[in-house]
Amino acid sequence: MSSEISTTSSGSGITCIRAGWVIQVDEENSVIPDGCVVWDNESHRILNVCPFSELPADVEVTEHLPKHAIMPGMINCHTHTPMAPLRGYSDDQNLQDWLQKYVWPAEAKFVSPEFVKLGSQLCIYEMLLSGSTAFVDMYMFPHAVAEVANDAHIRCFNGEAVMDIGDGSIDKMIDAAAEYVNNKENRSEMVTPLNIAHACYTVPKDKLKRISAIAKPAGTLVHIHVHESQAEVDEYFKQHGESAIDALDEAGLLNDHLIAAHCVHMTDEEIARFARSGANAVHCPRANAKLASGIARVQRMLDAGVNVCLGTDSPCCNNSMDMLQEMQYASLLGKVAGPGMNPKAVNCYTAVRMATINGARAVRRESDLGSLEVGKLVDMIAIDLGRLENQPVYDPVSAIVYTNQRSVTDVWIGGKRVVRDREVLTVCKPSVERLADYQKQIAEFKAERKAAEVAAHA
Repeated sequence: MSSEISTTSSGSGITCIRAGWVIQVDEENSVIPDGCVVWDNESHRILNVCPFSELPADVEVTEHLPKHAIMPGMINCHTHTPMAPLRGYSDDQNLQDWLQKYVWPAEAKFVSPEFVKLGSQLCIYEMLLSGSTAFVDMYMFPHAVAEVANDAHIRCFNGEAVMDIGDGSIDKMIDAAAEYVNNKENRSEMVTPLNIAHACYTVPKDKLKRISAIAKPAGTLVHIHVHESQAEVDEYFKQHGESAIDALDEAGLLNDHLIAAHCVHMTDEEIARFARSGANAVHCPRANAKLASGIARVQRMLDAGVNVCLGTDSPCCNNSMDMLQEMQYASLLGKVAGPGMNPKAVNCYTAVRMATINGARAVRRESDLGSLEVGKLVDMIAIDLGRLENQPVYDPVSAIVYTNQRSVTDVWIGGKRVVRDREVLTVCKPSVERLADYQKQIAEFKAERKAAEVAAHA
């Protein structure tokens, strides 16, 4: 759908990108063949979205991408970006074994501000090249992640992760989390602090209430894992006589500021509660499949009115940060989730909305982000659909979700070009030498633990 604000200025004051298709992700799911996006270079906000044939005469095309589709940048709503040095460290495990036997011991040994910065550099580099323009992160040392995000010019919603590790430090974690959220110096054009509780099974209810008391006055988001595996759901109910969603509700966290990752094992009643509360569910299809956690009933949640967005989860359990792949998996698995099969479930247009405007709603930035409409900020990506492996293209949205193979060529965030022809222009690549050092140390650590385990059972 064409939409326009007068563009009386021309030349260096505005930018106009013409492309083979403009995928707006507006209410009508408009796709404009041979379309243009025009924006103001000072406000970085969109002035006009229209067919080239309707472009005002005083507006010159800055760049023409005839074989590309341009669409809103994707918002990765659940990540643990610093975990990149652990990519491939422990595959083919269930969730609890993966966490307790491999990930948590390795993190206790190796995680530091340097580790976090290095991992964030690698993940952000990968996210930019695959079309993410924002991410919601959950990890330690949030200042290190924020530093990389600011340098890379990518939107980051992050905070200090809180979980009970059994050493009495959880209250200090909550204090540190509150300081990070409330310190205005931690906010920037690119970085928005939020509150993080790892999960209900690692954060007692009284601590969840403390986090709620911090988040509500500040109006901050709360990011948490919810109902990721059936074993987790069953064990929590066995120990507490209620579900994690009951605990969130009692703690005052079940509301539209909640970003709940996974939500794989939700009953119909719990889905209805999410819908009534406005809580946001983050679907992580590839990570949930890899850890054999299950398949979330995404279409059921959408039909009930739940805002469902997409996330990659960590590079240690996915093992990719590519949101294009998440869209494809979300659509394909959505057709076989739950009782019965439905080829129309989670169609390609729905998958794109989950990766864009639904993510913008989850971070409460839908007035600025998530679609290409007049007045919104220019967070936009260009995808090359002219490559032979993408042919033929009957519907660019279908091609992007079902066919596309790493074809993001250009990325703009806040009107600034951060990727040009697959070259990242902002963030420095992580040190290959330091990654190799960590790989060697982590491999040795894993071998030592394996040897100790074998010896213990000898």
